[in-house]
Amino acid sequence: MPFAIASVANEAKNQSAEQPAVEAIAQVLGEKKSNEKSNRHLIFLPDKPAPLADLPKFFKKVGRQRTNEKVRQVIVYRLTRKQWPHGLSDYMQWYYDTYYMKKGAKNYARTLQWRNELTQKIK
Repeated sequence: MPFAIASVANEAKNQSAEQPAVEAIAQVLGEKKSNEKSNRHLIFLPDKPAPLADLPKFFKKVGRQRTNEKVRQVIVYRLTRKQWPHGLSDYMQWYYDTYYMKKGAKNYARTLQWRNELTQKIK
């Protein structure tokens, strides 16, 4: 029993020695907090515009995706099977229709040439 009383007394001494240090730290922190609060008041906030929302990101590949030979394969596929290859985007289908498949289009002469090559291979 005397040992238990001594340990309680030692704990009380340690707490009393630590207490002023804890109070001093709390006082310093309290002063910092009060300074932070006064500096962060709405009146003292810096004049800066609100941040703009991020623009949506498009993950479309930039630039040419197919060589001339691959374009030829796509157009020949379209000519022989009357449908576009699986996985070709709607935009690229529109593009090939507009620039390769319609009469008077920019690359219509190439399409005619490829069509003639197909008919000669079949004969």
